[in-house]
Amino acid sequence: FSVLITAVFVSLFSVNFLKSEAIADSLGPNSPTAAVDDAGTGGVAWTNPSNVFSTNQVYATISLDDSDSHYLKATGFGFNIPAGATITGVTVNIIRRATNNSSSNNITDSDIRLIKEGVISGNNKAGPSLWPLTDTLANYGSNTDSWGVYLSATDVNSTNFGVSIVVRSDRNAVTGYVDSVKMTVYYDFTTPGISSISPNLKTVGDAGFNLIVTGTNFQSGAVVKWNGSNRTTTFNSPTQLTATIPASDLTTGVYFPITVTNPNAVTSNA
Repeated sequence: FSVLITAVFVSLFSVNFLKSEAIADSLGPNSPTAAVDDAGTGGVAWTNPSNVFSTNQVYATISLDDSDSHYLKATGFGFNIPAGATITGVTVNIIRRATNNSSSNNITDSDIRLIKEGVISGNNKAGPSLWPLTDTLANYGSNTDSWGVYLSATDVNSTNFGVSIVVRSDRNAVTGYVDSVKMTVYYDFTTPGISSISPNLKTVGDAGFNLIVTGTNFQSGAVVKWNGSNRTTTFNSPTQLTATIPASDLTTGVYFPITVTNPNAVTSNA
């Protein structure tokens, strides 16, 4: 949409319909900035849990003998998902190994779940495979799997968002090693779209006026831009904004593109 200013009048009219569109994106794999042992389950503590921050063959370790581990909680992955985005999936990547993986002497996953708002939540993604003898990447979740829990951009951007790991040994003594934990978040967001603007006619030299912008996917805090410059904007609803257009914008006989930018920095087409 654009505003045409001529020597006689200002004509506000549709150049094309600015349809909103869904855009798929992802952030990651990111590493945690915090990792702790939590004695809320199991009987054996993790040693050096913060060693999961990077892939460097320096390990968080667990020594088990027919027992379960404590929680190993990794959080603070540093995501910055745009406000208003829809979280579609989460993947967790863990590089791990064990000193043994025979049928009588092994380590397996017991509980792998997300941490939302500091609380262990959602579906258990623990796999049945024995931990291997060499450093091997294990993948949990997918780009369409939110682990059975609703996640917002605020949730995953929080320092309290992360993953919890519990492992077990069913028989003899064995040691497990975790080299690194990484996470990727997948999301969709929709661009704002403009379907109409009103009024559609103003005279050059008129006083300033309120421009009503109607469309879709407007967010609280959205800004109407006149020729790329912000104008004072009131958020009425996800489908309507009101912009204050000063008289100084009505003095030149040219086209001025009108766009809407949401707080997540996503802008409609002009």
